[in-house]
Amino acid sequence: MSDAAERLHCYQRFSAWWENQSLAIKVYLVGLALLLMAIASFHASPRGLPTSCLAYASSGLLAFGFLRETYLWVTPKLQLPLVKLLVTGASVMALAAATGISKMAVNEATGQDPTHFPTTIALLLPLSVLRVVSVVAIVVSTLSTAGLMLWAGARIFLTWGPLEDKDVLLLVARVLAGLSIALIISNTSGPAIVPSWMQALARKSALFLDLHDDAACTTKPDERTHRINDNVVIVGATSGTYPTYVRRLCAIAPE
Repeated sequence: MSDAAERLHCYQRFSAWWENQSLAIKVYLVGLALLLMAIASFHASPRGLPTSCLAYASSGLLAFGFLRETYLWVTPKLQLPLVKLLVTGASVMALAAATGISKMAVNEATGQDPTHFPTTIALLLPLSVLRVVSVVAIVVSTLSTAGLMLWAGARIFLTWGPLEDKDVLLLVARVLAGLSIALIISNTSGPAIVPSWMQALARKSALFLDLHDDAACTTKPDERTHRINDNVVIVGATSGTYPTYVRRLCAIAPE
């Protein structure tokens, strides 16, 4: 009976401690537990399905906990005047960078000056914003991970003394969470600034959104044009596997 009572007492203490923890800490601890299970499963079956599922679940939970903590830390600070100014400036820079990425996509897709395809640039702008946000998230998560490691080292080796067991676990969880976010975003977004799918979208949308039918400057029914000046037009055609764009002389006929 004493052993059962002791186990019940330990369970009650753990339950009370668990209920007092925040959602982020609970997610961190579950993520670490799944990570340990993934490591154990890796030794038994390195390429098995359980290993992959446990690893992905652990990374997802750690990333969620990190984002939850970041949200709770950032949200109150958004009301500060200086932070509002910084957010406005960062938004303007992100929009400018996204516009540049959209123009790069149009230029690589068509081989022409992107200023002649304003509708396509506007279509690609939200996708380019996501690309900018992903790059910023990789940089911020990497820097925050390095900052956490430096903070822990300074606390241990300088003045504050050793960390408690709970602080060590949370530090490890946050470092792994920051690395998980960086790896997840980098693996899903790819290394290229302008991904191939964005080029394909720009190549097709430019033909139908920014070019128009003009029988005076085309020789085939599948060609569409966009006039640059009185003598030169951009001609887009869908005769091949993907749309092609060339410049052609086509003077405006006098009335």
